[in-house]
Amino acid sequence: MRKVALSIIAFIILFIGTASASAYFFSNSATEVSNIFNPKRHETITVTKDLPYKITRVEDNTLEYGKTKIANDGANGVKSITYDVEYKGEKEISRTKISEEVSKEPITRVIAIGTKIIWHCYDTTSYDKNAYNDNKCVNSTGETVFVPDSMAMDLDPDYLPSRKGHPYYNSF
Repeated sequence: MRKVALSIIAFIILFIGTASASAYFFSNSATEVSNIFNPKRHETITVTKDLPYKITRVEDNTLEYGKTKIANDGANGVKSITYDVEYKGEKEISRTKISEEVSKEPITRVIAIGTKIIWHCYDTTSYDKNAYNDNKCVNSTGETVFVPDSMAMDLDPDYLPSRKGHPYYNSF
């Protein structure tokens, strides 16, 4: 019985020692096999990105109040970023920026906003009536005034009286 007990103890010691040794051996072998079939590799890639343009608004005293126009069209810029990418198998495990270069600067869009007050006048006198302030003039801010012909002509260079017999009718 003593021999059997010693044999069992020896077997257990041998098994435990072998098990831990084989586990170590097989785990390292699995890692090595994994590294053989899924090696780490580096790749250099370049990514391009758009740089959005800025928008600037400027007042323009040659443009009628409240109106806008594009004075300069904007354009996006382009930036190239180069990375060193490390893969293990097909999986990306790290990315390091190597360089960054702006190949095209963005161009600012400029929007002109009108500030010039312009008057538009027209004759509101009926044909059978001859009122003194018979011209309605409206400016680009929405202000409305009634003025005589001479003032209407000063406010609006394009003004022409609309009735026959008027001293300025068709005189231009």
